[in-house]
Amino acid sequence: MYKSNMTPVIIAIMLSIVILPVSGQSNSPEITVNDGRLTSINLESGETYSDSWLIKENEWYSVQMDCQSCTGTVKFNGTEIDSSSSSLNGMVSSDGIIELNIESSISEEVGLSIIQYVKESFDSSRPAPNQPVQTISGVICYDINECINNSRGNLASIPDGEFTNQSFITGVIESGQSEYFAIDVSKGDTLELSLAHSTSDIYVEVYFQNQTDEILLPNSISSPSKLSVNQAVAPHYWHFDGDGRAVIKVESQSLNTLWALQSTIYESQEMTVLPDNSYLEVYGHNRNTVVLDVSEAKRLSLKSPYSETEISTYQLMNGNWVESNSFTSTSNVATNLYVYPNVSAVK
Repeated sequence: MYKSNMTPVIIAIMLSIVILPVSGQSNSPEITVNDGRLTSINLESGETYSDSWLIKENEWYSVQMDCQSCTGTVKFNGTEIDSSSSSLNGMVSSDGIIELNIESSISEEVGLSIIQYVKESFDSSRPAPNQPVQTISGVICYDINECINNSRGNLASIPDGEFTNQSFITGVIESGQSEYFAIDVSKGDTLELSLAHSTSDIYVEVYFQNQTDEILLPNSISSPSKLSVNQAVAPHYWHFDGDGRAVIKVESQSLNTLWALQSTIYESQEMTVLPDNSYLEVYGHNRNTVVLDVSEAKRLSLKSPYSETEISTYQLMNGNWVESNSFTSTSNVATNLYVYPNVSAVK
């Protein structure tokens, strides 16, 4: 029903998206935005950065800072409720406005990871396979070309916006227990999760459920302590060979752990037909099937930047697919495939 610990599938490398940090406005601290999210500010000595946002009753906020001599303060409806040089986390008891101010006694860059609001709504017990539950509708990737930037050196999806955007799932573990949420999956889907924000230790694991059965999947995400601001954490992947739902368990041994997970569902890529070009790029997760027009070709050279990518090839002869070669790639080592006579396509 599932597979995990998958080998990424890449043939060649494509540059698809350019990330441009955004500079600040005039008379304000310079800011840096990556993938639509504020990740740092540049403060001059004595300068103050300010931001504000609406928040509702019983919602939480979390501001993580990485600096040498900065101080952050949080005001709620004009009254200061929190102050720290590293971490500002709390819950409000009524609707209102959060005001964040950060200043420094020296000129420095301050790394930031901010969850503006989190509403605790996840269940503390895992649902039974046949139990109806509300599922999360997150980001679904229909075309991997639109979701990744391979020039970054990985196959991770690229989020867009702050932690309140649908690219992320956020929560808070108030009592040092576990909480669960579910995501619908279909046969052939691949789930990507990566830890983006955590105020304390955290452990994440994934179950697969259909109408009758449940199984704990291999592979997990963990951090023994608070996640460093903007720390790069490698994503984890789970592939599903049947319809059902992924039930994600988030656990912490600490009270009031606020967290954010980046989540993407990659839909199954059944088959892609590629033109007869001299240079082609194919990449994806778990499995990808492509058909190439080789009516004018005599040889194909296949190369992957990853080791242990399993490649099987078939050649179309007289209307039938005939297996021609299967091999496991060695990183950046090309393997030649020679086209049989009267073959018009290779799969």
